[in-house]
This record gives sequence, structure tokens and C-alpha cells, in this order.
Amino acid sequence: MPKRSVTKTGKRRSGCSLKFDPVGLESIFDVLDAIAWMSNATSTKIAQFTSMDPRTVGKVLKNGLTLEILDRVDDEYALRLPYPSKGSEDEKKAVLRESLYKMP
Repeated sequence: MPKRSVTKTGKRRSGCSLKFDPVGLESIFDVLDAIAWMSNATSTKIAQFTSMDPRTVGKVLKNGLTLEILDRVDDEYALRLPYPSKGSEDEKKAVLRESLYKMP
């Protein structure tokens, strides 16, 4: 029986081309709460409101845009879907989980 050789192309294909920045779950909730509460929510205002590092806020906002939880118009951010800013942590996790399930 002939032996078959396996050739490697050197290319790895990923199942998902989306990239997420690492941030804590609590940071995500803080930023989403701020956006739900504020009007004209810019990244600077969100960082001041939450007392978070502006770079962390930027990562959370990028992840929110990737998950399609947020919309961006000019420099302002708004929620795309109902978010329970006064809800429990489990309710907030459910919103994020649902957004992840809807991803391609």
C-alpha cells in the first residue's frame, strides 16, 4: 500500500477573523452603564465618568463596536440594544452573551 505524504502550507486558517482586546468584565459593565446614563457619550466623558484609564475605555468601546452592542456617530457612542444599566450582573451578562451568540 503506497504511503501518502502530508504537505504543510505554513498557513493557519482561523475560524474567526474578529479581534477582541482583553478587558475585564467589570470594565465592560462600567462603560456600558456610563453610556446608558449619559447623553453625548464621548470616550473622554466616559473615562471621566467611570474613573477608568482612557486606553481601557477605548478597548471596551472597540470591543462593543465589534460585538455590535454600540453605535458610533462622530465621536459619540450609543447603545444599539436594550441594556439593563440598573439590572443585576446576571442580566448584564445575558445581554453580552446574546450578542456573542448573534456573531457570525
